[in-house]
Amino acid sequence: METIMTAKELAARCKTLATQYKTLYVLGCFGAPLNAKNRKRYSQNYSYNAQPERASKIKAADEDTFGFDCVCMIKGILWGWSGDKTKTYGGAKYASNGVPDSGADSMFRKCLEQSKDFSCIEVGEALWRKGHIGVYIGDGLAVECTPNWADGVQMTAVNKSIPGYPTRTWTSHGKLPYVSYEAYPLARFRMETALVTDELPVLSERENRVHILVCLAQKRLQALGFRPGEADGVFGPATKAAVEAFQQKWGCTVTGQVDEETWRLLLEVEGHG
Repeated sequence: METIMTAKELAARCKTLATQYKTLYVLGCFGAPLNAKNRKRYSQNYSYNAQPERASKIKAADEDTFGFDCVCMIKGILWGWSGDKTKTYGGAKYASNGVPDSGADSMFRKCLEQSKDFSCIEVGEALWRKGHIGVYIGDGLAVECTPNWADGVQMTAVNKSIPGYPTRTWTSHGKLPYVSYEAYPLARFRMETALVTDELPVLSERENRVHILVCLAQKRLQALGFRPGEADGVFGPATKAAVEAFQQKWGCTVTGQVDEETWRLLLEVEGHG
């Protein structure tokens, strides 16, 4: 399946939506501006929206407000929502870009690498609890659309208390099939390295055996845009050249070894080379 955007782009667009636009929770709405025509339409198209309290909020919204629900927030962005008030759906095109119209639970069922372990969640992953879905944007925060709290698209804390944010308890997370994720993310590299050892040895061509830490370093160098060769745990010439290129890029002493300074940078540097 062809991807539509990177995970970081999805997270950034969700955060922009939450912080720079006026929104309201409207069931079945994927980014329509709440002008007079849409206020009338959405205040009566679903029984939830037609409830007196919800209908009153929809009818009272101004034309600078956009309507979303939880899964429609994600679909709207993937369908091209751009915040254009002159467009019926804010710039989104229904069921476009290969993303089908689906509910929160069915969208999450399509997610890859689903997990209940939140220790190595990646930016841009879908967050799920029965009947509800959001997007992880990093630093323990999510963007979700809910009638709770701010009543619209908003930032919330994920499964823990963070000052200034309401807390949402999520059950699982997973990778949306329409989004490209970093091949070997920093969070996973940190976790797997810590599981192997507390003290990181110097790695070099003098290694005469397959070494798990060499394999992890190779995977991380590859994710950062360098070319250490196959992640086979063998510290060969290609791995040495990739280490030297990494050291040169980040201003290290170029030794061709994964030494203390190189380990520190590998465990800190985000993004790509």
